[in-house]
Amino acid sequence: MTQSIDTTCPQGRLTLNLLTSFAQFEREIAGERGREKRAASRRQGFWYGSASPLGYAVVQQKLVVEPQEAAVVRDIFARFLTQPSVTALVQELAERGVTTKRWRTKTAGLKGGATFDRNALYKLLNNRVYLGELFYDGQWHASTHEAIIDRGLWEQVHERKASRARRTGVSNRQQSNEEVFWLKGRVFGTDQHAMTPWISSSRRGRHYTYYVPQQDIALGAGQSGLPRLPAGELHAAVLAFLHQGLRNPDTWFAALAPSLTQRADFDRESITQRLQNFEQTFDLLFPGTQRRLFRMLVDKVVVGKDQIVIQIRPQGLMELIAELLNLQV
Repeated sequence: MTQSIDTTCPQGRLTLNLLTSFAQFEREIAGERGREKRAASRRQGFWYGSASPLGYAVVQQKLVVEPQEAAVVRDIFARFLTQPSVTALVQELAERGVTTKRWRTKTAGLKGGATFDRNALYKLLNNRVYLGELFYDGQWHASTHEAIIDRGLWEQVHERKASRARRTGVSNRQQSNEEVFWLKGRVFGTDQHAMTPWISSSRRGRHYTYYVPQQDIALGAGQSGLPRLPAGELHAAVLAFLHQGLRNPDTWFAALAPSLTQRADFDRESITQRLQNFEQTFDLLFPGTQRRLFRMLVDKVVVGKDQIVIQIRPQGLMELIAELLNLQV
C-alpha cells in the first residue's frame, strides 16, 4: 500500500501480481480459520446469537433447558398430532395466550412475544435444535445441549406434516408462477397487503389456483375478512376491464402525461381507433403476449369484501400506444 510500484514495465506488473496473490491467499486462510473456529465452537455446544429458541435459555454461551418454555414446546408438538389442522392449532394457541420466544437485546430492549402464526409454528416444528442438534458446516450435527423433543415424537409430527402438506406456487410444475399467476405481485387487499399466489392440493387429479390474503395464510382461513379469489376468475375480470378500456379509452387518456397528449402527432381519434382495433384481436394473441400486456397495462388490483378496483398503469398505456403508432416516447 505504501510502496510505489511501476506497473508500466514487466517487472513492476509481476511484483504487483505477486503481492495481490499473497494478499488473496492470506484472506482465504483467515476466512478458513474463522470457519474452523466457529465449527469447533459449535461442536462444543456454544450458541451464537442473542435469541435462543423457545424452550431454551443461553447460559455462558450454551443452551440450557428452560422448564416452563420446554413444556410449551412439547405441548405444541403433541397438539399438532391431535388437532385437525394447522389453522385450528394456531387459533388454540392464540386463545391460550401462547407466544413466541421473548428475549432482551444487548441494548436492553425487548423483542419477540408475538402471537403464533403459521410461519412461526412451522419454524418451531422444523427446528432440529429441539433434537439436541446444532447447524454448522452446511448440515445438522449432534450437540451437547439437552434435547426437548424425543426422536419418536419428532418423526410422528413430520409424517403428519407431510400428509397435510399444501402447495403454494407452481415453480416445480410444468408451468411457472408467472405463467399461471399473471398478476403476481399486483393484487392487494384493502388491508394494503399483497395477496399470495396459492395452488391447492390435488383434487381428483386437478389443482386449483387462487390469490389468497396473507393474513389467511398466517392465521387461518377467514381471518382477513377478504375473499380468496380463484386466479382464473380474477384474470377474466381484469380481461373484461381491459376490453372495456380499449373500446372506450377516454378515461384512460386522462391519466396520460401531458408530454404525450399535447404532442402534435397525438391524434386522439386515430389512437382511439387503433386501440379499438387492437381490442378486437386481443383474445387471438398468444398467452405469453396476453400475459405481457396484463403486466404492461395493470398497475394494481385492490380487492375488498364486495368489490375489486383495477388501476391502470399510465406508463404501460403509453408504451402500448407507442407500439401501435410507432411513436418515440
